[in-house]
Amino acid sequence: MAGNKIPVGDVVGSSLNFAWENFVSLLRVGWFPLLASGVFSLAAQYPMEPGAESIFPPAVNAVFIPISFFLSYLLWAVFAVAVHRMILLNEDAPPGALYFRLTGEELRYSVAPLLISIAPVTIILGAFLLALGPELLLSAADGEAGPLTGGEGETSEMSGATAFMIFAVFFVAIPFAIFVGMRLTMVLPAIVDKGTYAVRHAWTISKGNVWRLIGVQFLLSFAFTILFAASALVIAIVVLIVSNLGIPLTEGGEMSGTLIGSIVTGVGFFFFIVFLGTVASIAILSYAYQALTEDPNEIDPISPDLDGSAE
Repeated sequence: MAGNKIPVGDVVGSSLNFAWENFVSLLRVGWFPLLASGVFSLAAQYPMEPGAESIFPPAVNAVFIPISFFLSYLLWAVFAVAVHRMILLNEDAPPGALYFRLTGEELRYSVAPLLISIAPVTIILGAFLLALGPELLLSAADGEAGPLTGGEGETSEMSGATAFMIFAVFFVAIPFAIFVGMRLTMVLPAIVDKGTYAVRHAWTISKGNVWRLIGVQFLLSFAFTILFAASALVIAIVVLIVSNLGIPLTEGGEMSGTLIGSIVTGVGFFFFIVFLGTVASIAILSYAYQALTEDPNEIDPISPDLDGSAE
């Protein structure tokens, strides 16, 4: 409901508890869509790397890259929607060891991040165009170089008005774009709850909660920074102990501490940090959405009231 406030600490705590308590079932559900999503994401980015040799000609890459990115988002959405349904609809984790579900929810969810980013990006680009536009037009009319480069590619001085406009973009337009983007993040859980993008609904319920939405993201990132530092310390101790054991794994008899340490680091980082962080980053949207849409006057019929009787 409009006017509700997000309890930042409770939302982050609930998200971390959900990720930890459902770790095994979520890993069973998420390993395939997340792994496939990562593969398609890497496949899409490989031809874009400087100096990378693509197996496809440029014309094929023009189709291959966007399709790979879309499949990456789609497979990510398969897992994200499953997490949202567990929280918002109180569903159990989907059964089976190879989970894949493709309905309108997943399709809408895969497109939603792009739609959500349109408004903030448009605001920023529009502001920069407004800042540089007049000087670019005047320079073009005079046949001169633009305000940022000289005639031979050298940096030139821009006018004071243009510099002020760019300053305004950084301190006005970008914060406003962040403001719009944070309010629109509630579209993601709304897709599962309402079955549509529900942009107006997401915009309404998030009123007055932008700083709280930023707060849950910041607090979750801080929590995983602490977890990462703690896990890195544990990994360093494990590597030190294994290195001192001097276990030979090669013909030359070199110690395997570095090898084992690398394996432990990679496995531990993925399962303890990346996966839990992925689940929690999805879960905080659901718990924030719940806080914004619950009826503040609703009384839990199971909970006793102050005089010890239950309604």
